[in-house]
Amino acid sequence: MPNSIISVKNLTVRHKKRLVLDNVSFYVPKNKICAFIGANGSGKTSTIKSILNINKQFQGKILINKVCSKNLKSHDLVAYCPEEHIHDSVKGITFLRRMAMLNGIDKIHFSKMLNSLLKFFKIDNNLLNSSFKKMSHGEKQLILIINTLLEDKPINIMDEPTSNLDPKIRFMFFEYLKKHRNSTYFISSHNIYEARQKTNWVILIEKGSILYCGKWNNLRKLTPQIPWLN
Repeated sequence: MPNSIISVKNLTVRHKKRLVLDNVSFYVPKNKICAFIGANGSGKTSTIKSILNINKQFQGKILINKVCSKNLKSHDLVAYCPEEHIHDSVKGITFLRRMAMLNGIDKIHFSKMLNSLLKFFKIDNNLLNSSFKKMSHGEKQLILIINTLLEDKPINIMDEPTSNLDPKIRFMFFEYLKKHRNSTYFISSHNIYEARQKTNWVILIEKGSILYCGKWNNLRKLTPQIPWLN
C-alpha cells in the first residue's frame, strides 16, 4: 500500500512441526495508532518477533518503510517495547541511561526527552532510583514504555504495553500517543474495549491467520463469526 510504513506479505512461521502463522498479510499506515488484537496464543508475539527480525526463520516478506526487515538499516526507524519484565537489581535510571547509550542517544537529547516524559507521566525520582526488584509489574512496564519513547523513533512496536498499568497510567499513555501523531504505534493487545476506544486502525489475528485489517467501523461485519468482538 502506498502509505504503509509496515507491510507484511505471506508471512508463514512454523515452530517444529506446528504452524504458528499461516500466510499472514497486512499493512500499517504511517502515523496511525494501530491495535494488533487477538486472543492469547493467536500469533501476535510471533508476528512481532518476525517484524523485528528476532525470529529469522520465516517465509514471506516484511517491509519497514519499504525496506526489507532483514536489512538491519530498516530497524533504525523502530523502537520496541517488550511484554516481559526485568528482574534485576539495576535501578530504573541506570537502566534508561544504559539503554540510551546502546541506542546511540546523545546525552542532551536523552536529558531533554527524559525530563519531558517524567513530567508528562508525573514520575518522581523515587521510582527512577528504585531497583527493578522492588518495582511492581506496572512500574516495571512504565519504565519499559519510557525507554521506548525515549528513542523518539518514527515506528514504535509495543507488545501488550498496558497489560499491567493502572487505569490512570493507561489513560496517560494513550493521551501521549495522541499528542505525538508524527509517529506510528503498533500495539498488540487482547483488550478489545480499550483498543476500540484508543486506536484508529486495527489488525485482527485469530489462530495464526489475519481476519481483518482496516478501520474499526468496518469490523462490525465480523461480529457474527467472532462474538468476543462485541
